[in-house]
Amino acid sequence: MRTGSLYDVVEVLKSLRTSASQEPLVPREGACSTRARFLVVSEISEVTSDAATSWRTKVNKALEKCFAA
Repeated sequence: MRTGSLYDVVEVLKSLRTSASQEPLVPREGACSTRARFLVVSEISEVTSDAATSWRTKVNKALEKCFAA
């Protein structure tokens, strides 16, 4: 996440989501996941000039689809 690349942040978010599906995240990982989700949502909402709340919902649905199997 330190690179500033949205792609890297998304990879961190996906990785933590995979870990969370197998066992509960430790507090530090949970905080990192929350921060990564915030960065993704805020970056997309800034670029598209849409409300962050609508993008938060869309990001959550996309993550659910990825890990529905």
